[in-house]
Amino acid sequence: MKPFEHTVVRTVGVPPDAAFAWLTDYREDDARWIFGDEKGRRSFERRDARTIAVNSVAKFAGIRSKLDALVRLAPPHVWRAHGQVRCLGVRVLAVDAQWEVEERSSDGAILTARFRLHPLNVAARAFLTLWGSRIRKAFEDSYDQIAEAVTAAAALPLAPAKSTP
Repeated sequence: MKPFEHTVVRTVGVPPDAAFAWLTDYREDDARWIFGDEKGRRSFERRDARTIAVNSVAKFAGIRSKLDALVRLAPPHVWRAHGQVRCLGVRVLAVDAQWEVEERSSDGAILTARFRLHPLNVAARAFLTLWGSRIRKAFEDSYDQIAEAVTAAAALPLAPAKSTP
């Protein structure tokens, strides 16, 4: 079955190194930035300096789901994730994602997030077909929040804790 693909590009008002550090620190409160859901939960297990196992439960595009993924950091400005999404205990999607932070100018960087969702059954394919525009909007809205948060973090004098948008 053909995968669902979407790319989000946002400008962030910090240098690439600062954006990479903020975006890859993997904190327990990250669910609100990724899923826009303050009730979401995430847990992490560092496997080594560049590999993190991520378990997220959150509402995305209106559907409560669970994501299990392995994230691999490729410093200085790239990271990738591979995993699966379950809804109601059923594996429905395989997920491949890549993020990159590139120099834009002296006042900021460009964040590019590429997602590929592979349906694992006919119901998932139908869901992606019917809800594709809603999923795209959820990605876009989430990355609007993320870009604002990364940019706002640059204005603080110390390394900021991630706070509610």
